[in-house]
Amino acid sequence: MSDKLKSALKWGVIGGVASAILGLMFYILNVDSDSALKYVSFAVMIGVIIAGCYEYRDTILGGFGSFKQLLGYAMLLVLVYGLLSSICAICYMEFIDTGLVNEILLKTELDMEASGADDEIIKQTLVITKKMMLPHFFFLTSLLSTLVIGLIISIPTSAMLRKEKPEELIIEEKLAE
Repeated sequence: MSDKLKSALKWGVIGGVASAILGLMFYILNVDSDSALKYVSFAVMIGVIIAGCYEYRDTILGGFGSFKQLLGYAMLLVLVYGLLSSICAICYMEFIDTGLVNEILLKTELDMEASGADDEIIKQTLVITKKMMLPHFFFLTSLLSTLVIGLIISIPTSAMLRKEKPEELIIEEKLAE
């Protein structure tokens, strides 16, 4: 296994586990789903991506890393993070907070009624929402949304942390070959 993959697995697992523990703590503490505390999970993802990219650049790449190298690494890390957090989210829905789907459906219905939506539209929306909450579909949408958010975070992170190798070092390496 390459050092890049080991590092991405390490930071992805750290982030995924931290995200799962955070979600469990929010459930135990009965934190409202609309609470600003939910944004802490974004901070976890940002922190893990930054820490992982630093490690990859400074330890594995010898202190230098291009935007492309760092972005590729960050997305590998986010893939591991997303897989783990999506699996944990399904376990949470299926075994811990089994009434979550019903709460989401009820909230959706109440919000639509309050906005004056037609009964037929509400009924259709609830059918679609219920299908989206099935474990396999929820896993895919959760993973996809994590990858998109991870990409949005990884682009500026990779741009800020890139450190191009000086030309003198590139020339020295080529001469040494």
